[in-house]
Amino acid sequence: MAPVRHALAAAAFLAAAFAVPVAAAEPDGTVTISEDAPAGVVPPAASPPGSLLELSPKAHGVYEARDGTFYFDARTSDVVPLVVDLPDDWPGPFGPFELSTQTEAPGWTLPDGPVAPSAISSVPPSAEHSVGAGELTLHLDSLTRLGTMQQLASRDFRPDVAAPTGSVSMLAPKGGGRSGTGFAVTWQVNDGAGSGVSALALSRQRGVAGSHGCTSWKADGPTTTLKPDARPGATVRGTARQGRLTMHACYRWLLTVIDHLGHRRTLRTDAEFLDPNGIGAWMGGVDLYRDNAFVTQATMSWCVGASTQLMVNLITGSSDRTTATQTRIQTYARSMSGKEYKDGGADTSGWASALRAFGHASYAVTDHGTFDASLRDAVIDLRRTNRPVGMLVMSGRHAWVLVGFTATADPAMTADFRITSVSISGPLWPSTGANGYDPAPNTKLSLEQLKQYFHPYVAVGKPSEYGSYVTINPQY
Repeated sequence: MAPVRHALAAAAFLAAAFAVPVAAAEPDGTVTISEDAPAGVVPPAASPPGSLLELSPKAHGVYEARDGTFYFDARTSDVVPLVVDLPDDWPGPFGPFELSTQTEAPGWTLPDGPVAPSAISSVPPSAEHSVGAGELTLHLDSLTRLGTMQQLASRDFRPDVAAPTGSVSMLAPKGGGRSGTGFAVTWQVNDGAGSGVSALALSRQRGVAGSHGCTSWKADGPTTTLKPDARPGATVRGTARQGRLTMHACYRWLLTVIDHLGHRRTLRTDAEFLDPNGIGAWMGGVDLYRDNAFVTQATMSWCVGASTQLMVNLITGSSDRTTATQTRIQTYARSMSGKEYKDGGADTSGWASALRAFGHASYAVTDHGTFDASLRDAVIDLRRTNRPVGMLVMSGRHAWVLVGFTATADPAMTADFRITSVSISGPLWPSTGANGYDPAPNTKLSLEQLKQYFHPYVAVGKPSEYGSYVTINPQY
């Protein structure tokens, strides 16, 4: 074979190119990791058959596995520097030494001729491979005193041509994780015929849901670095339990997998929009109204019963507009009210109780000292639950339903939003008085227009609500 240069240092850029620049960080939650050994693999002996033939300390782009096999970066063309490591009690004398292979070694160049024992310390034997060089079994032979060649050691060389592969996915807890807890990330990675998985870097990103899907991704928390140091051919599986996540936000996880030669690949989970209440992506506003859900109140005092019936239809997806159902709802609301109203009406306590009983949804009476605070709270709760809000209008003497709104940003995601309009439905319609009660269902109003109807409570009935803007808000 042609002579080979005995330069012992690989190109300096290899060390930088295949470094692992991932900062260690505490895991966000519990992390478990396991390694599945490849089929048929037996743990290596303490002293592999090639123990006399070692890598030079200056070797770059080569990794020695636990079974003594050398893996080299087949993307580079370089010298693989080796040393003959003779123990102090070596029985010798042997020499000169020679590197050989019993089969053809395309893509490899070996030293031409023997290397004298006296030169071992200064000129280690070496083999040069070209890009794409294949597998090679290299023998270390020595001339005995009898004039015969004796094999002292052998080493297997295998090319590592690609980064690890695998998959990573998010696991949601049963019930969809309404509290934002119980989520986990799981992965399964393998380096195939390469040098094995050396390190993993797991990071989380948070994004914003919009009409074009999840966008505006930003890092969310520290990067977790794991070092499984897996043997070649082994599959590495792991699970990282996550801390509390924010509902109605987008998340995805990135897992960078690195092998022992620095080849890396970044795997990503699908984008996950945490939407336990089915509110959907933000499209600039919400409109819950359906024509077949609207109900007109049966009597002049049954505004609570009719408004509740509309809200129940929107909550449950039903279209029950019968007077019989309205009668049952109004009767129940009156029974749960704080006092008996002679005109047959009901109060806010009865309204909230009827929603819980007939809509099977959590509602609570909410009061605020200002128009702005009350309306902001109402649209936040509507958005986060995808359920309508009850409103006391006409200073507490009439009931409306807030069925939608528009805003400059998603109230479920940020406090930095401005309400630009609301959509309301009043149960008096189609009877419309001179004072505007009630406009057509799903009428859009500006905030200035809403102020003409949504007034502080002054009606006789519940002193605790006097002077407040009162709404019946869904809970989450």
